[in-house]
Amino acid sequence: MDSTKKELRELVEELEMRVFGLEKRLAYLERLEMRRRKKMDFPDDNVLPELEPRVETSVDSGEMEDDLLGDAMRIVMECGQVSFSILQIGLRVGYARLAQLVNIMEKRGYIGGFDSSKPLEILITRAQYEQIFMKKST
Repeated sequence: MDSTKKELRELVEELEMRVFGLEKRLAYLERLEMRRRKKMDFPDDNVLPELEPRVETSVDSGEMEDDLLGDAMRIVMECGQVSFSILQIGLRVGYARLAQLVNIMEKRGYIGGFDSSKPLEILITRAQYEQIFMKKST
């Protein structure tokens, strides 16, 4: 009987420590959130700061421009393939933004379109890439 009570007592103490640890973590996270809100100067939960758009649409031509297009094409040319996962990791963007980038590359004729399960084809040569993107960076 004593060994069972001892085991139960040890189990209760371990659970209390875990709960105490979770409470400490929760309090820490709440303090971090309060600091973040003060630093960002949010007046309330419903107001978010205005963010600058990273994707711009030209009114005249209807073409989209993205500041990561050159970096995306550099990765594609280095890898020799259009890999969504490599692009996401390399550019540190989400799927939605990456899909926009791939659409821009396709519309401009840099890569081929989707064809069932086949990988996307690179339609420009390295020389064409350097001519297009090296000219923009200088």
